[in-house]
Amino acid sequence: MPGVERRRRLKLASLVATLALLTAIAAGGGTAVAKKRQAKSPTANVTVNANQVVPPAPTPTSQGILTSTAVLGKKFKGRQIDDVNVTLVGSASGAGSSIGVLNAKLTAPNGNTVLLFSDFLFGQTLGPLTLDDETPVFLNGGGTPSSDPEALNAPYAGKAAPSSPLIEMDGGPAKGVWTLKIRNEDNNAAHVHTLASWTLQVKTHAPFVTK
Repeated sequence: MPGVERRRRLKLASLVATLALLTAIAAGGGTAVAKKRQAKSPTANVTVNANQVVPPAPTPTSQGILTSTAVLGKKFKGRQIDDVNVTLVGSASGAGSSIGVLNAKLTAPNGNTVLLFSDFLFGQTLGPLTLDDETPVFLNGGGTPSSDPEALNAPYAGKAAPSSPLIEMDGGPAKGVWTLKIRNEDNNAAHVHTLASWTLQVKTHAPFVTK
């Protein structure tokens, strides 16, 4: 009987060791899969050093338009948009000039267009301003600074939500030409409005497959 009991204990110890090994293998496999999935979820970070003047409005009732583009290439073929953020740096110069005459829109490769900010800002400096849906901070226009902790006042350096939610672009194709358009309502040629640079950040995922 003692021999039988000893064999039972050995079998139990072997079973416990096997279970521990299988658990370790499963845990390692899970980590490998997570890393593999992460590697297959590229994020685009494209900076366009524009250094371009936003043309003045041709007439008091029209707008000058600056168009700048960023291209996401074949690496993003077939990938869909998860999240979009845009960072802008710009300025206005000349006595009496202001960035408050500018508005900006971003257009995705499929033509979906979002208003980033309208003509309500203040001062002569813009940014670096990152427009991001995932922040409660809002752009405070006008010459009076707000004491609200969630208000971003001039010179608008930091992060704030865009005028229209960028989430409207989610699910669309990432690959292709992204277009930033800045419109200028000022027809005073002595006022110079410049887009120094802008950065497009697009998180993507592979298309969801349904069975």
